[in-house]
Amino acid sequence: MPVRKTDNPFHGKGLLKEVALNGAVGGDYPGGVNRLAAKEGKPAREAKERKWGKLDADRKFVRHTNKEGVAKVYVQMLVRSSTSPVYRIGKDEIPADSIKPFQYEKGKSSTQEDLDGEIICRDVSLENILMVRYKGEDYLVADLEPMTKPESLTAAKVNARVDALIAEMCDLKRLLVEGEILAD
Repeated sequence: MPVRKTDNPFHGKGLLKEVALNGAVGGDYPGGVNRLAAKEGKPAREAKERKWGKLDADRKFVRHTNKEGVAKVYVQMLVRSSTSPVYRIGKDEIPADSIKPFQYEKGKSSTQEDLDGEIICRDVSLENILMVRYKGEDYLVADLEPMTKPESLTAAKVNARVDALIAEMCDLKRLLVEGEILAD
């Protein structure tokens, strides 16, 4: 959650943002942008390359290793709708109006700045996915140790964990295609 640190009374206190996202996993972001542009009578455009991470060929997972060598995996989702966020520190709910002055303004991507509509693409860290809803059934994500804690975590270990998680989730890739993701 991008927030300013300067004069922010919530910085460093474990502020979490909870939101339910509904959308498509494995969606074609550049194709969606071009379909929207065509619908609005505007020219096709080429999406810019990702600034970070590597998107898998099936467009469902983004894998990223930071400068410290810590690897993380994200689910890429084209968002159709989302709930209003709930902010918490521990079990205490923090009013959204209290957080707003410290949030950065989000703008449209430069690829879409001339479009009236917007295709929203979000990368949700696997470790932040609490539940997947597929065809009305809720599937809790297994409580595994955090991926970012061990300093020795390598891309191979992340891939092995993702594979194990997929198997445990009754083929997570299939479930996510049409399901909702609840994430914090």
